[in-house]
Amino acid sequence: MCESDEMKFIGDKFICTAGVLVDKDRRVLLQQRDKRLEDYPLHWALPGGRVEEGETAEIALKRELVEELKLCPPLSFWKVYQHPIEMGDDVVIPVEQHLFIGQVEDSILPSEEGSPFSFFSQEQLKDLPVAFKFKDVLQEFFTNWQL
Repeated sequence: MCESDEMKFIGDKFICTAGVLVDKDRRVLLQQRDKRLEDYPLHWALPGGRVEEGETAEIALKRELVEELKLCPPLSFWKVYQHPIEMGDDVVIPVEQHLFIGQVEDSILPSEEGSPFSFFSQEQLKDLPVAFKFKDVLQEFFTNWQL
């Protein structure tokens, strides 16, 4: 998940990382965004965040997962895609999103940052409010990825 406040660019892009974390029942882990956020309040998003200067996308995701969940599962690189964030007043910020896939053993996870986490099946995702175009990413995951 990538926040739009206090954006830090690396080069000419805002670089984010996220993990498609799957449990033994092939459900994906999502985090509900805070209701006070301007972008996508109370929507669900993949765990992750921004890539800081000097970090790789994988290291940044591992840092975020440890901070948020005290978890460090093995990760496999999946893909990178570009998408813009519209900030109003004709301001569009280019975002480069790095995605990784990992498996988690336990479906009961603590939330260290206060926002709830939950696992969702492909069927449950259909009516779920999902942020950052992650619903399309998850549909692609369920269609193409074999664990």
